[in-house]
Amino acid sequence: VSFCGNKLDYKDVAATLNVLDYDTYFSITELLLTGNYVDALLRFDEVLARGFSPQVFISGLNAHFRDLLMSQGPAITLVEFTGRLIERYKEQAARCDKQFLFNAISLLTEADGKIRQSSNQRLLVELGLMKIAGLGQKKNSEVDNSTLATDFALPELVATTPAQPEVAQPAPQPVAQ
Repeated sequence: VSFCGNKLDYKDVAATLNVLDYDTYFSITELLLTGNYVDALLRFDEVLARGFSPQVFISGLNAHFRDLLMSQGPAITLVEFTGRLIERYKEQAARCDKQFLFNAISLLTEADGKIRQSSNQRLLVELGLMKIAGLGQKKNSEVDNSTLATDFALPELVATTPAQPEVAQPAPQPVAQ
């Protein structure tokens, strides 16, 4: 109340306490689901500009994906939200493929484990976001998304024999008769 006046509202409280709100994770998830990594990276930059560490962001996004996965069935009882927020989770979870969520959680968990030792935490998170956007893009193009972006087959290499340099042959000498 000291910072917001007589009118308390969720956004003002979140801004005053400097916490990442659910809207941030919902909007980034929407971008990733459509494969829009550019806007997801710009949104992540906004999060960093507000003073949040990449580690806090990646941990929160991982928890968000976990809650989406739990919201897809009877495990919804493991999600600790009520009211409109649980409805938002159900709505977004309905648009998420289970394989997309499993792969995204796997990527984020791996990145979260590496982030403490990383000399470039921002790049690590950005790479993770791009990979997840790739999963969303594959989902939207109805490609089998059971493999990660790194599992695509490489084109066959055509073996070529190197050209042999022509060796100058001595000109035949006329034979004297």
